[in-house]
Amino acid sequence: MPRRAIERNLRSAVGPRSAIVTDAMVDRAYQLIGRPGNRSAFVDVANTDQRDRSAEIPRVSAPTLLLRSSGIDGQHFARDIAGSRELVHPDGGHLLPEEDPRWVADAISQFLRPAKVRRGDGV
Repeated sequence: MPRRAIERNLRSAVGPRSAIVTDAMVDRAYQLIGRPGNRSAFVDVANTDQRDRSAEIPRVSAPTLLLRSSGIDGQHFARDIAGSRELVHPDGGHLLPEEDPRWVADAISQFLRPAKVRRGDGV
């Protein structure tokens, strides 16, 4: 895969205001994709016949935090997972943990706090 195509794909995966795609990031992705066996492994995974498990989503019963960017379709996870909590980043893309790691870490930390503490009733 040409380096330019990798850069274009990375830039299309991030939010419009993101500056995380650097030459170093593109070089790293290019080197990883170029490693022996990686390309054929990707093709093998992409060609694997996976059954649609969408109907199983409402059976998720674990506490669930959904993090997504405003421009990314949440595929109705928030609607279909009872009691889930969804937070939407206003500017990010598909790479939220890299685009805004503080936002992601704060969201996860808040979600993992006991409900009593989240309401301000506790420690």
